[in-house]
Amino acid sequence: MKDRPTFTVICPGCGSRLIIDKHDGTIVDEERVRQRGVSIDEMLEKEKNKKSVLDDTFARAMDAEKNKKKYLEEKLKKSLENVKDDGRPPDRPYDFD
Repeated sequence: MKDRPTFTVICPGCGSRLIIDKHDGTIVDEERVRQRGVSIDEMLEKEKNKKSVLDDTFARAMDAEKNKKKYLEEKLKKSLENVKDDGRPPDRPYDFD
């Protein structure tokens, strides 16, 4: 196995180093990276940060929805003001044939 050509790949997910045989694509060797443990305090802080980010995002989405409703109502009012009522029915597309 030592004389067979190989190449090395670093896993983007876990950071492990894989040595792969060029001819048949099998993994010849694997070197796993030891991951540092995360303390409970760090995990709680991350969760608090996530919660605040989600709350901010939700609040912005709610404001955008309220503004959207106001915007559409104003646009409808302007459109209704611009409508010309001359007493005849609107043109139908199949009348143009």
